[in-house]
Amino acid sequence: MTTSWTTLLLAYIEFGVDISAYHGNHKIVVTDSASKSASAYLHSVAPGGETLGTDALTNGSFEVGPPFTGWQDILSTQIAGTERSGGSGSQCMRVIANVGESASRVYQYFDETVGTVYKYSGYTRTVSGEWCELRYQAGGSNPKYGGKNYTDTWFEASGYSVAAISGLSFMYCEWRCVDSAGGYIFEFDDYSVKPLTDCAATGALIVSTLGGATRAWASVDTGFNPNLACTYEISRIEGTRLSPPVDLTSIGTATGSTIEWTADVPENTTLTIYSGLSESDEEEPVSWDECTSGAPIPSVTLTDMAGKYLWIKQYMTTAEEGVSPSLSSISVEITGDYTTDSQLAYGTVSDGDVFIFLPVRIKLPDDTDEGPGEMQLEIDNVHRAYTETIRSVYTPVTCQVDIVMDNALDTIDASWPEFKLVNISYNATTITGTLKLETLETEPYPSGSFVPSYFPGLFGRG
Repeated sequence: MTTSWTTLLLAYIEFGVDISAYHGNHKIVVTDSASKSASAYLHSVAPGGETLGTDALTNGSFEVGPPFTGWQDILSTQIAGTERSGGSGSQCMRVIANVGESASRVYQYFDETVGTVYKYSGYTRTVSGEWCELRYQAGGSNPKYGGKNYTDTWFEASGYSVAAISGLSFMYCEWRCVDSAGGYIFEFDDYSVKPLTDCAATGALIVSTLGGATRAWASVDTGFNPNLACTYEISRIEGTRLSPPVDLTSIGTATGSTIEWTADVPENTTLTIYSGLSESDEEEPVSWDECTSGAPIPSVTLTDMAGKYLWIKQYMTTAEEGVSPSLSSISVEITGDYTTDSQLAYGTVSDGDVFIFLPVRIKLPDDTDEGPGEMQLEIDNVHRAYTETIRSVYTPVTCQVDIVMDNALDTIDASWPEFKLVNISYNATTITGTLKLETLETEPYPSGSFVPSYFPGLFGRG
């Protein structure tokens, strides 16, 4: 997005529009009227309405005086003036220029913490004379001007800055007269310098590194002038994606685990995978563990997984516009002991193959002069997956029936290979089918037939 805003100052940006959705995971590039740019990351402070700390100024409301405690003057006369409407006290500071004084100021030094963003503000009024203004200068930074007030109306000036050097900061009440005849009057009220601890939804702190705390640009073109900034562009530089939670109850007690992924991570980008466990498929884990591809899942310990849900989180960052990491695949494997009845799948192993016990009945073929006859197969219809599979099959399925003894599972006593399963029918309780050998004498000629499986349109309703 590209647009304009109201105020731009180093370490804090006031946009004038709600940008709360961009805090913490976006980068901003600011461009001035000479096409010079500076970039920074938006701090993760969540905007909850601007929050300010304790005032660094002494007697900023000018209630103690005259002479006004905490303030030093140059060639002026100070008296108490009338408090502005809505002010915080009962008086303001009125300055009367002395003869021979064409410009002067009242100022105060105070201490600031390096790297902290401060909001400075105050009210000015030119009763007579040319203009007056608020001026603020943080340690090690250029002065900030609140705007000249040429009118006999109270004017509020404010801005933001950051101290580069501890101490050496000061606030001015500055003015200029029409001439040096003296007697010109200027008023000042409710000055303050307060640390900014949280932003309004329309502002953002800027930092030099993603997730860092240093209040500075990440990069800046030579000659860039923030006072002439006219456009900005905000881009997302980090993102998080959650995989659906997996119920681990069927694992029983975990005996091992592995997580592995394939990704493309260009230079200046990062990809980090985290795992976590929770006891609900709706609530995310309280804590996350960083994973290593090809290694055990750190969140899966060798304990009972009953009622546990595994979550996988992908965290990606980029420091370069238009470049981002990509994750092409991720796999998770967890083994367990399957110790409870609800977790057991009963079966056996014969000749190296695993067979699951199912409710099946079969009538073996008769041995006749013409060869083996047909077999009848009957299965209890206990799951809809059976009928779904039957409906998806359009050609006979080749089957093999072997007989083994339970005390010699690897020895095949009788075998019927290459039987075709045909004539399948089912109802709510039972599935039946016929197993028979394929013989050329019983094959239809020609081979094609107009049957629903091949020509469903012929059997549809008109």
